[in-house]
Amino acid sequence: MARRPMIRKIKRNRPYTPDEAAHLTGVTPVTIRRWRERGLMSIPETRPAIILGCDLIDFVKAQQTPKQHCQPHECYCLKCRAPRAPAFDEVEIIVINVRSGNMRALCCECTTVMHKRIPLAAVDALRSEHGLTVTLRCERITEDT
Repeated sequence: MARRPMIRKIKRNRPYTPDEAAHLTGVTPVTIRRWRERGLMSIPETRPAIILGCDLIDFVKAQQTPKQHCQPHECYCLKCRAPRAPAFDEVEIIVINVRSGNMRALCCECTTVMHKRIPLAAVDALRSEHGLTVTLRCERITEDT
């Protein structure tokens, strides 16, 4: 099942049964029943219930939380559920290939390890603009070692 309900497949002007709505959004029919209890509109006195596509789209969009974008020097902390600056202004860049790497830092609020993919061209900007201490590291295992 999908983590976020899919709304691209729903047609605005088409009516759906709960089973059809569940199939289109990628959730279970039980979830559709719970949504109806929480306010998803359906046509009254119909068996099975009929849900209009426009009501389903509006309900799903209202339930979704907006995406949070990080600044270049921030990482998204999964524990805090928010973009956070690195603790002690220190980050570690683990080089993946010639163009990109993984930025790893501690959250300034809860000290959880945070990760973010970053282009290696942006490393100098992190040092100069944001005053971060950047450590470059290659993490490759080869057969020679």
